[in-house]
Amino acid sequence: MASLICILPIYYTSHEATQSTDNTSQDGFLTLTINSIPDDSLLIVWIVVFTIILYFYIMRRLWIEWEFFITLRHKFLAVGGLSDKPLPYRRKYSNSVMVDCVPSE
Repeated sequence: MASLICILPIYYTSHEATQSTDNTSQDGFLTLTINSIPDDSLLIVWIVVFTIILYFYIMRRLWIEWEFFITLRHKFLAVGGLSDKPLPYRRKYSNSVMVDCVPSE
């Protein structure tokens, strides 16, 4: 959503500028892409800055989600899905290990 507000106007204005100076017309999909920015334009700096900010925002959101997941995972590993069971049963469940596929000799 933020790219619609920040990046598409840059693409559109650079397309208008290149279309007025160049006789070749780009219609359709290429009008609102990075291809419409001229090679020597400084508008690319805004796109790079926006991309870096967007990546940091995504990484921060993933980190917040990870911290939330870790607390839930540790709680589940400590108690399990047995919060309504009596305490001795939960202790046995928490301290047991299931071994599968033991090779026979």
